[in-house]
Amino acid sequence: MSYIIAVDFDGTLCRNQYPEIGEPNNALIEYLKMRQQKMGHKLILWTCRVGDRLEQAVDWCQDRGLIFDAVNQNLPEIVESFGGDCRKVFAHEYIDDRNSGMGNSLIRCVCDSSKSDTFDLKLNEYERMIVISAMLEILTHPPA
Repeated sequence: MSYIIAVDFDGTLCRNQYPEIGEPNNALIEYLKMRQQKMGHKLILWTCRVGDRLEQAVDWCQDRGLIFDAVNQNLPEIVESFGGDCRKVFAHEYIDDRNSGMGNSLIRCVCDSSKSDTFDLKLNEYERMIVISAMLEILTHPPA
């Protein structure tokens, strides 16, 4: 099974300006692209946006090189594994501005991957700085 990351849009990939799209969280976008490209992790956009607003969000992400394996739904391998598509999106990791404690645990994991019991994260110094920048952006700009 692939390692799956579900990521929120408003307040996470961009500043929360709903229904408009806020300024991008470039550090997080680069971090996710690195996880997808370097580590082969699958990405799910997990958002409350629907219809045209969802389509705008997906297009906005694609314009920044962030391509999702699924949008607001489970990956086919999960549907097969569970015997159906449940309403809850399954992921190993959820990145959301409303996720309490997320920033501290991810920063700790990146800074000392030997203590991570989730996965072996081997990053160079530049990649670690991207991760820390992304998490600090989320932590210092909480939702309105």
